[in-house]
Amino acid sequence: MAKKRNTAKRSKKKEKKEDIYAQKRIEILDAIHLNDIQRLRQLGKDPGGFLTNKLRQKAWSLLLLHPNWKKPPRKQPPLAHKDESQVQLDVVRSFNVYPSRIDNKTKASLKRHLSHVIVSVLRAYPDLHYYQGFHDICTVFLLVYEEHQHVHELVCLAALFYLRDAMLESLEPVLKQLHLLDALFKLEDEQLHQHLQDQGVLPFYCLSWVITWFSHDLDRLSNVTRLFDLFLCSNPIMPIFVSAALVLQFRDRVLKLDDASLIHHTLSKLPQQSFDLEHLIAHAVQMSDHWSPLQLQEIASQPLDDVSTINTFSTHWKPSAVDDHRQVRVDEACSILKLLPEERIPLPLATKASAPLPWKQLLVTTTFSLGTLAVFTLSYTFLNKSAAL
Repeated sequence: MAKKRNTAKRSKKKEKKEDIYAQKRIEILDAIHLNDIQRLRQLGKDPGGFLTNKLRQKAWSLLLLHPNWKKPPRKQPPLAHKDESQVQLDVVRSFNVYPSRIDNKTKASLKRHLSHVIVSVLRAYPDLHYYQGFHDICTVFLLVYEEHQHVHELVCLAALFYLRDAMLESLEPVLKQLHLLDALFKLEDEQLHQHLQDQGVLPFYCLSWVITWFSHDLDRLSNVTRLFDLFLCSNPIMPIFVSAALVLQFRDRVLKLDDASLIHHTLSKLPQQSFDLEHLIAHAVQMSDHWSPLQLQEIASQPLDDVSTINTFSTHWKPSAVDDHRQVRVDEACSILKLLPEERIPLPLATKASAPLPWKQLLVTTTFSLGTLAVFTLSYTFLNKSAAL
């Protein structure tokens, strides 16, 4: 009798879940049909995201490439990009985690398409600097769109408006973003923040999480695409909030450790732990709703560049900008790429910025595990991609 009741409960629970799924699918399709970007963004943040890759193909395309925008014709054949040799090295090492159980012929075909996507993006916008990890993001787009011929156009816009800070001449803008984690920990968990400070733990453990949108560190494609739903519906600072939410979820484990190198190692491996992804996303969204990018920069006394994707997102990517003026926005992004480092000015903050961080002033030798990416000797001038990659 009890067994029958349990079976009935499971059946009702399954039916309820299917009803919720069907209702959300209808809402997603309605938002796509109406070109309702605001509604689509909210649905992408809500539990389940865009549900399936078929729906993602439509939703991501609308979020990135509005139907009214037409890419201007190319006047001359694109030139080879300086980073193409590194691209090929990374492509060779791709598709070893997901998709699973594919034969060598399929894998070889995917690698050819991946190479085409990345090279097309770099040749279309030669001022972009390739970084190891960008191929992981392109891999996800390729798998979602199933080798669609226009994947590279979508990735171009993701690179220009979401990933641009990581595709400049150095990783300095991204390392500044990582410093915002300290402010989040201080706001959300003073005990954890103080522990990390006392142990001298630097935020480099999550570099790969941020610059690959977790696609390098998670081994389930469904979890990765769910996070991509969130990131494409949010300000480019969202990977920082997700990183903070992940660390906070394992705060008790971290507090038990009293060795900096062990803490760094433990933190860097958190994506391989078992955790509730939807709970993690909900916490990240909650924090992002409570603390704006500007507030975080002020609390951390860490101004990002005024042309950072984080600081320009509201103007470059608001719904009113997703129309016939898209090419104007693309041109503005391209002009930012052409700026010299000294021409990118820190965002003026209401609070006075503090003195340079000690970890910027000191010569630090460390290694980040990101495929074959090894980053050594961080200093005040940070990293020069041409030398480090």
